[in-house]
Amino acid sequence: MIDGYDLLVKAQCSESMETLGFSKEQILEVLQNENRFDVISRLCERIAFLLYQDSNFGLLPIDETVSSSINRLCKSIVSAGFPLIENETFVGPSTSSDILITSTSNHSKERILCALLLTTPRQDVSTLLPEFSSEYPSTASFSQKLLDNDERFLTCMLALLPLIEDLDPSSVLYPVSVFLESMHLISYDCEVLIDWINSELAASSLILRILKSNFNEKTRRFWTNYEPKNITQSSLITSYREEPCPPGKPVISLKIIEHVGNQKMTKTVNLHETKFKRIAVKKPEVLRNSGRFERWIQMVSELRIRLKKLLAAKLVAEKLELILKWTDTVCVAFEE
Repeated sequence: MIDGYDLLVKAQCSESMETLGFSKEQILEVLQNENRFDVISRLCERIAFLLYQDSNFGLLPIDETVSSSINRLCKSIVSAGFPLIENETFVGPSTSSDILITSTSNHSKERILCALLLTTPRQDVSTLLPEFSSEYPSTASFSQKLLDNDERFLTCMLALLPLIEDLDPSSVLYPVSVFLESMHLISYDCEVLIDWINSELAASSLILRILKSNFNEKTRRFWTNYEPKNITQSSLITSYREEPCPPGKPVISLKIIEHVGNQKMTKTVNLHETKFKRIAVKKPEVLRNSGRFERWIQMVSELRIRLKKLLAAKLVAEKLELILKWTDTVCVAFEE
């Protein structure tokens, strides 16, 4: 049987289920037998992403054999409760006690949520979200978690966006608020969008669908009426960062003699021990919502200018002409 970790590594390097190189039966066998939570949670998310990408990000039918297995597995994980993994690495929980990291490094919930969003039929998605909404004190806090992984943010947004008319706008996971709070967190920097478009397959689809949703008569009001939900000021929590200490006395001194012609050149190299100190940093326990639709429109205007220059210089793919067209449409509609 294929080892789950080997399948995970191959999946991370693949861009479709076809290039993954394993049969459905082999994948299902791994999903059913893998017991390491860090491996299975990453596998569920990655395989779900490949299936979703193969469906043109939700526009075409998705392969139900593997997706339904992932969906059942993720639901069973949610029902059983998440294992406590505070400090994670790619290969699993870190056992190092040298570096203190807060629980914000744990993204297991986001992985399972992403896998569920990508494998659940649209009509059933709204029923699974309340279980996750309670895990995040604000939309901004949820958005911050998603933005720790570009691919996860983009695909989750693609899956949430069709629910714009179905979900309660006050929900922490409401797509309009998730997107606008995320844009606020990246400081409305259009260069981030361009980096996404150049590096992530899901980015072009998401930006295009967002712009169409902004302009659409049925969904426009959800964007223009958005107001950040007020969050009561919470207590501060302490996290830590490490900074190098000033160098002390040399631990080792080396005297090096070089012969240059008939002369001897002598120099001394001092080797210092590198020590680090922990610096306490206080920040609000709950990240406040601050996104604004008006700032997003300004960002779209900047994106339009940058795309025109990049397309004229042939520095980006011609397919981005369609995004440029929609930035024109949106800017004309909202800058009047």
